[in-house]
Amino acid sequence: MRWIVIAILVGLAGCGMSAEEKKNIAAATCSLLSEYSDSDGVARIKEINSAREKLHQPLFLGSSEDIQDALEYGVCSDLVLNDLDYNIRLAEAKQSRVEKLQQFLDGAWFFEPDKRERSFVVAEFLEANLVLSHYSFGYAGAFQKTRELNFRTEVFSDGQVIASGSGEEEFRIHIDWEGNTIRLDVFFCTIVDTCIYKKAPQISLTDITGIWLEIDPDNQRFQRWYEYLEGSHRMYAREYIHEDKTFSDSFTGSCEFKLESGFTMLEVCEGLQAPLVSFITKYSNGQMQMNIGEFVIEYERLDEFPPPPAGYRDITKK
Repeated sequence: MRWIVIAILVGLAGCGMSAEEKKNIAAATCSLLSEYSDSDGVARIKEINSAREKLHQPLFLGSSEDIQDALEYGVCSDLVLNDLDYNIRLAEAKQSRVEKLQQFLDGAWFFEPDKRERSFVVAEFLEANLVLSHYSFGYAGAFQKTRELNFRTEVFSDGQVIASGSGEEEFRIHIDWEGNTIRLDVFFCTIVDTCIYKKAPQISLTDITGIWLEIDPDNQRFQRWYEYLEGSHRMYAREYIHEDKTFSDSFTGSCEFKLESGFTMLEVCEGLQAPLVSFITKYSNGQMQMNIGEFVIEYERLDEFPPPPAGYRDITKK
Protein backbone atom coordinates (compact mmCIF):
# COMPACT_ATOMS: atom_id res chain seq x y z
CA MET A 1 0.00 0.00 0.00
CA ARG A 2 2.84 2.38 0.89
CA TRP A 3 4.44 1.95 -2.55
CA ILE A 4 1.11 2.68 -4.24
CA VAL A 5 0.82 6.04 -2.36
CA ILE A 6 4.39 6.98 -3.28
CA ALA A 7 3.76 6.17 -6.93
CA ILE A 8 0.61 8.34 -6.98
CA LEU A 9 2.47 11.30 -5.40
CA VAL A 10 5.32 10.99 -7.89
CA GLY A 11 2.84 10.92 -10.75
CA LEU A 12 1.05 14.04 -9.47
CA ALA A 13 4.36 15.88 -9.12
CA GLY A 14 5.26 14.95 -12.67
CA CYS A 15 2.03 16.51 -13.93
CA GLY A 16 2.73 19.74 -12.04
CA MET A 17 4.02 23.01 -13.47
CA SER A 18 7.77 23.27 -14.02
CA ALA A 19 9.90 25.97 -12.41
CA GLU A 20 10.51 27.49 -15.86
CA GLU A 21 6.76 27.70 -16.55
CA LYS A 22 6.16 29.39 -13.20
CA LYS A 23 8.95 31.85 -13.94
CA ASN A 24 7.44 32.68 -17.34
CA ILE A 25 3.98 33.29 -15.84
CA ALA A 26 5.49 35.62 -13.24
CA ALA A 27 7.52 37.52 -15.84
CA ALA A 28 4.50 37.95 -18.15
CA THR A 29 2.35 39.13 -15.24
CA CYS A 30 4.95 41.67 -14.14
CA SER A 31 5.18 42.96 -17.69
CA LEU A 32 1.40 43.54 -17.68
CA LEU A 33 1.47 45.13 -14.23
CA SER A 34 4.11 47.64 -15.33
CA GLU A 35 1.83 48.87 -18.13
CA TYR A 36 -0.88 49.96 -15.70
CA SER A 37 -0.80 53.44 -14.20
CA ASP A 38 -0.67 54.04 -10.46
CA SER A 39 -4.42 54.74 -10.49
CA ASP A 40 -5.22 51.27 -11.86
CA GLY A 41 -4.83 49.58 -8.50
CA VAL A 42 -7.87 47.30 -8.78
CA ALA A 43 -6.82 46.08 -12.23
CA ARG A 44 -3.33 45.33 -10.94
CA ILE A 45 -4.67 43.28 -8.05
CA LYS A 46 -6.93 41.31 -10.41
CA GLU A 47 -3.97 40.63 -12.68
CA ILE A 48 -1.76 39.32 -9.91
CA ASN A 49 -4.56 37.15 -8.48
CA SER A 50 -5.21 35.68 -11.92
CA ALA A 51 -1.55 34.61 -11.98
CA ARG A 52 -1.74 33.28 -8.42
CA GLU A 53 -4.68 31.02 -9.43
CA LYS A 54 -2.63 29.56 -12.29
CA LEU A 55 0.24 28.98 -9.91
CA HIS A 56 -2.04 27.43 -7.27
CA GLN A 57 -0.96 30.06 -4.75
CA PRO A 58 -3.07 31.95 -2.17
CA LEU A 59 -4.80 35.12 -3.37
CA PHE A 60 -2.87 38.36 -2.99
CA LEU A 61 -4.38 40.36 -0.11
CA GLY A 62 -2.04 43.35 -0.25
CA SER A 63 -2.53 46.80 -1.75
CA SER A 64 -1.72 48.46 -5.05
CA GLU A 65 1.12 50.27 -3.24
CA ASP A 66 2.66 46.91 -2.39
CA ILE A 67 2.61 45.97 -6.07
CA GLN A 68 4.17 49.31 -7.00
CA ASP A 69 6.96 48.68 -4.48
CA ALA A 70 7.62 45.27 -6.04
CA LEU A 71 7.85 46.84 -9.49
CA GLU A 72 10.03 49.74 -8.32
CA TYR A 73 12.53 47.55 -6.50
CA GLY A 74 12.76 44.74 -9.05
CA VAL A 75 11.16 41.98 -6.97
CA CYS A 76 7.84 41.71 -8.80
CA SER A 77 8.35 38.05 -9.81
CA ASP A 78 8.95 37.11 -6.18
CA LEU A 79 5.65 38.75 -5.23
CA VAL A 80 3.68 36.99 -7.99
CA LEU A 81 5.21 33.63 -7.08
CA ASN A 82 4.44 34.23 -3.39
CA ASP A 83 8.08 33.52 -2.58
CA LEU A 84 8.59 32.93 1.15
CA ASP A 85 11.63 35.23 1.12
CA TYR A 86 9.84 38.08 -0.68
CA ASN A 87 9.84 40.50 2.28
CA ILE A 88 13.54 39.87 2.89
CA ARG A 89 14.41 40.53 -0.77
CA LEU A 90 12.26 43.67 -0.84
CA ALA A 91 14.00 45.01 2.28
CA GLU A 92 17.42 44.25 0.78
CA ALA A 93 16.47 45.97 -2.49
CA LYS A 94 15.26 49.05 -0.62
CA GLN A 95 18.41 49.22 1.48
CA SER A 96 20.59 48.79 -1.60
CA ARG A 97 18.83 51.72 -3.29
CA VAL A 98 19.14 53.90 -0.19
CA GLU A 99 22.86 53.21 0.06
CA LYS A 100 23.35 53.86 -3.65
CA LEU A 101 21.53 57.20 -3.50
CA GLN A 102 23.27 58.27 -0.31
CA GLN A 103 26.65 57.51 -1.83
CA PHE A 104 25.72 59.52 -4.93
CA LEU A 105 24.36 62.54 -3.02
CA ASP A 106 27.10 62.69 -0.42
CA GLY A 107 29.62 65.44 -1.16
CA ALA A 108 29.67 68.89 -2.73
CA TRP A 109 27.47 70.23 -5.55
CA PHE A 110 27.93 73.58 -7.28
CA PHE A 111 25.46 75.90 -9.01
CA GLU A 112 26.16 78.77 -11.42
CA PRO A 113 23.11 80.85 -12.25
CA ASP A 114 25.46 83.43 -13.74
CA LYS A 115 29.10 84.47 -13.47
CA ARG A 116 28.55 87.05 -10.73
CA GLU A 117 26.79 84.92 -8.17
CA ARG A 118 27.53 81.29 -7.36
CA SER A 119 26.66 78.85 -4.67
CA PHE A 120 27.29 75.30 -3.63
CA VAL A 121 25.76 72.75 -1.32
CA VAL A 122 27.52 70.15 0.79
CA ALA A 123 25.31 67.09 1.34
CA GLU A 124 25.99 64.78 4.28
CA PHE A 125 23.96 61.92 5.72
CA LEU A 126 23.43 61.28 9.40
CA GLU A 127 21.78 57.86 9.17
CA ALA A 128 18.51 58.60 7.29
CA ASN A 129 18.74 62.36 7.75
CA LEU A 130 20.19 64.55 5.01
CA VAL A 131 22.09 67.66 6.12
CA LEU A 132 22.42 70.33 3.42
CA SER A 133 24.89 73.15 4.07
CA HIS A 134 24.42 76.01 1.61
CA TYR A 135 27.25 78.41 0.71
CA SER A 136 27.22 81.41 -1.60
CA PHE A 137 29.52 84.19 -2.75
CA GLY A 138 29.32 87.13 -5.11
CA TYR A 139 31.62 88.49 -7.78
CA ALA A 140 33.67 90.44 -5.24
CA GLY A 141 34.54 87.21 -3.50
CA ALA A 142 32.37 87.55 -0.39
CA PHE A 143 32.10 83.95 0.73
CA GLN A 144 29.64 82.80 3.38
CA LYS A 145 27.64 79.90 4.67
CA THR A 146 24.04 81.01 4.36
CA ARG A 147 22.19 78.19 6.12
CA GLU A 148 22.15 74.55 7.11
CA LEU A 149 19.05 72.39 6.76
CA ASN A 150 18.42 68.96 8.24
CA PHE A 151 15.89 66.80 6.37
CA ARG A 152 14.29 63.45 6.85
CA THR A 153 14.56 61.57 3.57
CA GLU A 154 12.66 58.81 1.85
CA VAL A 155 13.73 57.18 -1.39
CA PHE A 156 10.90 57.57 -3.88
CA SER A 157 12.53 56.03 -6.95
CA ASP A 158 15.92 55.69 -8.64
CA GLY A 159 15.57 59.31 -9.73
CA GLN A 160 13.89 61.01 -6.77
CA VAL A 161 14.31 61.44 -3.03
CA ILE A 162 11.60 63.03 -0.88
CA ALA A 163 12.93 65.35 1.84
CA SER A 164 10.96 66.96 4.63
CA GLY A 165 11.67 68.82 7.85
CA SER A 166 13.74 71.82 8.97
CA GLY A 167 10.64 73.99 8.78
CA GLU A 168 10.59 73.63 5.01
CA GLU A 169 7.77 72.17 2.98
CA GLU A 170 8.32 68.71 1.55
CA PHE A 171 10.36 68.78 -1.65
CA ARG A 172 12.00 66.30 -3.99
CA ILE A 173 15.60 65.94 -5.02
CA HIS A 174 15.60 65.04 -8.70
CA ILE A 175 18.61 62.97 -9.74
CA ASP A 176 20.20 62.75 -13.18
CA TRP A 177 22.63 59.84 -13.00
CA GLU A 178 24.05 60.26 -16.50
CA GLY A 179 24.41 64.02 -16.28
CA ASN A 180 25.85 63.79 -12.74
CA THR A 181 23.51 66.55 -11.59
CA ILE A 182 20.70 67.05 -9.08
CA ARG A 183 17.84 69.54 -8.91
CA LEU A 184 17.14 71.09 -5.52
CA ASP A 185 13.86 72.99 -5.27
CA VAL A 186 14.53 74.09 -1.70
CA PHE A 187 17.03 76.87 -2.43
CA PHE A 188 16.06 80.15 -4.02
CA CYS A 189 17.89 80.91 -7.27
CA THR A 190 18.02 84.34 -8.85
CA ILE A 191 17.93 83.23 -12.48
CA VAL A 192 15.76 80.12 -12.60
CA ASP A 193 13.02 78.68 -10.40
CA THR A 194 14.92 75.51 -9.60
CA CYS A 195 18.61 74.93 -9.10
CA ILE A 196 20.56 72.43 -11.17
CA TYR A 197 23.65 71.48 -9.17
CA LYS A 198 26.64 69.73 -10.73
CA LYS A 199 28.71 67.18 -8.84
CA ALA A 200 31.98 68.71 -7.71
CA PRO A 201 35.24 66.76 -7.68
CA GLN A 202 36.65 65.95 -4.25
CA ILE A 203 40.35 66.72 -4.22
CA SER A 204 43.02 67.43 -1.61
CA LEU A 205 46.11 69.60 -1.42
CA THR A 206 48.16 66.53 -2.30
CA ASP A 207 46.16 66.08 -5.52
CA ILE A 208 47.04 69.52 -6.86
CA THR A 209 50.61 69.74 -5.57
CA GLY A 210 52.98 70.04 -8.51
CA ILE A 211 53.33 71.91 -11.79
CA TRP A 212 50.29 72.70 -13.97
CA LEU A 213 50.45 74.14 -17.48
CA GLU A 214 47.60 76.40 -18.62
CA ILE A 215 46.16 75.08 -21.89
CA ASP A 216 45.46 77.84 -24.40
CA PRO A 217 45.70 76.47 -27.97
CA ASP A 218 44.79 79.87 -29.47
CA ASN A 219 47.75 81.63 -27.86
CA GLN A 220 51.00 80.79 -29.64
CA ARG A 221 53.04 83.55 -28.02
CA PHE A 222 52.59 83.03 -24.27
CA GLN A 223 52.74 80.04 -21.93
CA ARG A 224 51.70 80.13 -18.27
CA TRP A 225 52.24 77.52 -15.63
CA TYR A 226 51.69 77.28 -11.90
CA GLU A 227 53.65 75.50 -9.21
CA TYR A 228 51.29 74.47 -6.40
CA LEU A 229 52.84 73.86 -3.01
CA GLU A 230 51.19 73.31 0.35
CA GLY A 231 49.02 76.38 0.87
CA SER A 232 50.63 78.55 -1.82
CA HIS A 233 51.40 78.64 -5.50
CA ARG A 234 53.88 80.46 -7.72
CA MET A 235 53.07 81.69 -11.22
CA TYR A 236 55.44 81.76 -14.19
CA ALA A 237 55.14 82.96 -17.77
CA ARG A 238 57.07 82.44 -20.97
CA GLU A 239 56.94 84.76 -23.97
CA TYR A 240 58.00 83.53 -27.39
CA ILE A 241 59.29 85.66 -30.24
CA HIS A 242 58.94 83.10 -33.00
CA GLU A 243 60.44 85.34 -35.68
CA ASP A 244 63.80 85.36 -33.83
CA LYS A 245 63.39 81.91 -32.24
CA THR A 246 63.86 83.42 -28.80
CA PHE A 247 61.95 83.28 -25.53
CA SER A 248 62.01 84.84 -22.09
CA ASP A 249 60.87 83.37 -18.77
CA SER A 250 59.55 85.42 -15.87
CA PHE A 251 58.18 84.94 -12.38
CA THR A 252 54.82 86.74 -12.26
CA GLY A 253 53.76 86.43 -8.61
CA SER A 254 52.55 84.18 -5.85
CA CYS A 255 49.32 83.56 -3.93
CA GLU A 256 48.33 81.93 -0.69
CA PHE A 257 45.35 79.61 -1.06
CA LYS A 258 43.15 77.09 0.71
CA LEU A 259 40.61 74.52 -0.44
CA GLU A 260 37.03 74.61 0.81
CA SER A 261 34.85 71.48 0.55
CA GLY A 262 37.32 69.75 -1.71
CA PHE A 263 36.81 71.83 -4.84
CA THR A 264 36.52 75.56 -4.02
CA MET A 265 39.76 77.52 -3.96
CA LEU A 266 40.17 80.80 -2.11
CA GLU A 267 43.33 82.67 -3.11
CA VAL A 268 44.92 85.71 -1.51
CA CYS A 269 47.21 87.29 -4.09
CA GLU A 270 49.43 90.32 -4.14
CA GLY A 271 47.59 93.36 -5.48
CA LEU A 272 44.09 91.96 -4.92
CA GLN A 273 41.92 93.55 -2.23
CA ALA A 274 39.61 90.53 -1.83
CA PRO A 275 40.25 86.79 -2.09
CA LEU A 276 39.90 85.30 -5.55
CA VAL A 277 37.32 82.51 -5.48
CA SER A 278 37.32 79.78 -8.10
CA PHE A 279 35.78 76.35 -8.65
CA ILE A 280 37.76 73.27 -9.64
CA THR A 281 35.01 71.75 -11.74
CA LYS A 282 36.91 68.81 -13.28
CA TYR A 283 39.86 66.76 -12.13
CA SER A 284 41.09 63.45 -13.59
CA ASN A 285 44.07 61.81 -15.28
CA GLY A 286 46.39 64.78 -14.99
CA GLN A 287 43.77 67.21 -16.30
CA MET A 288 42.08 69.98 -14.32
CA GLN A 289 39.42 72.54 -15.19
CA MET A 290 38.92 75.67 -13.14
CA ASN A 291 36.20 78.34 -13.32
CA ILE A 292 37.67 81.72 -12.45
CA GLY A 293 35.33 84.67 -12.74
CA GLU A 294 33.91 84.58 -16.26
CA PHE A 295 36.62 82.23 -17.54
CA VAL A 296 36.91 78.46 -17.79
CA ILE A 297 40.57 77.41 -17.87
CA GLU A 298 42.05 73.98 -18.60
CA TYR A 299 45.30 72.77 -17.01
CA GLU A 300 47.63 69.83 -17.62
CA ARG A 301 49.92 68.37 -14.96
CA LEU A 302 53.64 68.32 -15.82
CA ASP A 303 56.51 66.39 -14.27
CA GLU A 304 58.83 69.39 -14.70
CA PHE A 305 58.88 72.89 -16.12
CA PRO A 306 58.35 72.69 -19.89
CA PRO A 307 61.45 73.01 -22.09
CA PRO A 308 61.41 75.47 -25.01
CA PRO A 309 61.18 74.23 -28.59
CA ALA A 310 64.46 72.99 -30.09
CA GLY A 311 66.60 75.81 -31.41
CA TYR A 312 65.01 78.60 -29.30
CA ARG A 313 67.38 80.88 -27.36
CA ASP A 314 66.68 82.23 -23.86
CA ILE A 315 67.19 85.99 -24.02
CA THR A 316 66.82 86.40 -20.25
CA LYS A 317 70.23 84.80 -19.78
CA LYS A 318 73.35 86.83 -20.47
